[in-house]
Formats: sequence, C-alpha cells, structure tokens
Amino acid sequence: MYGDGVDLEMLAECERDLVEWLRRDELRAIKAEPTARYFLDMRRSFSEMRRVMLPGAYCIVVSGKQSTFYQFSTRKALYVVPSAQILADEAQRIGFEIESLQDVQLVKLNRNARPRSLDNYYETIITLRNPESG
Repeated sequence: MYGDGVDLEMLAECERDLVEWLRRDELRAIKAEPTARYFLDMRRSFSEMRRVMLPGAYCIVVSGKQSTFYQFSTRKALYVVPSAQILADEAQRIGFEIESLQDVQLVKLNRNARPRSLDNYYETIITLRNPESG
C-alpha cells in the first residue's frame, strides 16, 4: 500500500486529521499514505465526473457510511471516520450540489468478521447534481 509521498496540505482538515492519526499509530501507519491518496483520487474522480456531466444531471455514489478503528485488545472504538460525509464534502468542493445522503442498512451474514460485528452496518447513497450553471 503506497501513497507516493502525498502532500497533506492538499487534504481537507478532517482528511488530514485522519491521515495524521493513522501515521501516529504503529499498527495502522501503513494505511496513512494510501488513505491520503484515496481522498485525492476521489477528488479527481469527482472533478472528472462533473466535467463530463450535462448541467442539471444527477449521479449516484455509494459509500460506506463510516469506518471505525478499534483498539484491538478491548474492541473499544478509537476513531470513527464519517466516510460518506467526507466524500459528499469533496464533491461539494468540486462544485456538485448535494441532493441527499440516504443511509441503507445492510444485512450481515457473518457476525464474526469484525470487532463490533453485532453493530449495524450502513452504506450511504450520495445523490449529486451538476448545477445548471457554474
């Protein structure tokens, strides 16, 4: 997992906070650079989507609602990342209008996979609109 030396100043504050938190955690530091790259890649993706869309057109993006990092020994939540909101904010900075964020609860078939496997899990449907002008 490589991030090619991402300039953290290019990230939004909440993105930068997450990347810096990951860097400080010995077990999660390897995820810091790829996470930063992901946010910048999504920014470029939103920019390209907006460029090719007709004015007034809509698009849908599906994201996990949030990601939670847990303490391994106690399963206590250490850091909750509002993933869908971060992506919606990125799209809005590019110039999209946010029409809605709709959470959809997913059915879990395997309750042993994650530390908080009994918690509900949601994905978020992000509805974006390319403005008529601008």
